[in-house]
Amino acid sequence: MASPKAKYSGEHDALRARPFGDFSDSLRQTLRAFSPSPEAADRFVEAVLVEARWALGEMYWQTQEINRQEMRAEAADLGKVLADAEEKLRSLSSDFDRLLGVDADPLGTADNIAALRRQVEQGGAQIKKLPRSQTLLDRQHDVAVGMAVRVGSALLHFGVDVTGSGGAYFNDLSPAARVFKAIGDDIGLRYADTTWRDTASKAARLMRRNLICTLLTRLAARARTV
Repeated sequence: MASPKAKYSGEHDALRARPFGDFSDSLRQTLRAFSPSPEAADRFVEAVLVEARWALGEMYWQTQEINRQEMRAEAADLGKVLADAEEKLRSLSSDFDRLLGVDADPLGTADNIAALRRQVEQGGAQIKKLPRSQTLLDRQHDVAVGMAVRVGSALLHFGVDVTGSGGAYFNDLSPAARVFKAIGDDIGLRYADTTWRDTASKAARLMRRNLICTLLTRLAARARTV
């Protein structure tokens, strides 16, 4: 399996992808308060975090992405290193060339490096043609909604309704929204209460739509077998 590419930093040493990590103990303790019963607390927490782990992974991979400016810097740095190596190979002293032995092929290697350098230049020229990606805020919003939909399915299994607001006041967060906020705070999605309220409401709508689509698909499949 290929190793994940680290975000380009301009340093000579490649960045190593950090481990995925895990949810904090404080989050686990917070989630226990939302369990429908003390006896089910452990199962509830694990079921919620199994679904939330997708968001933890998505947040990690976003730290590994690079933008077009960083890609141009990477191409320029690599092109310079290759050009320097090619020049040194082509200008070896005859005395040092003899020390390398008959199997060494400095000029042939220099030709290969020159070919690679041209490919790097061509790749660098294509960077400006890449489609503009989502902003970091947009990507994180998608992660928040996706997490809410996934975790929401676990909450429903334990009898916790997925709604945006709760209680007598519209701005009160529902238990589901508080769960989403607790997870978000733990993985770096630190939004205001109102944002999590709206996210929970959107997740509820998406879950209803997914349920309807699933039911219609099953009915269509059953009709075909009759």
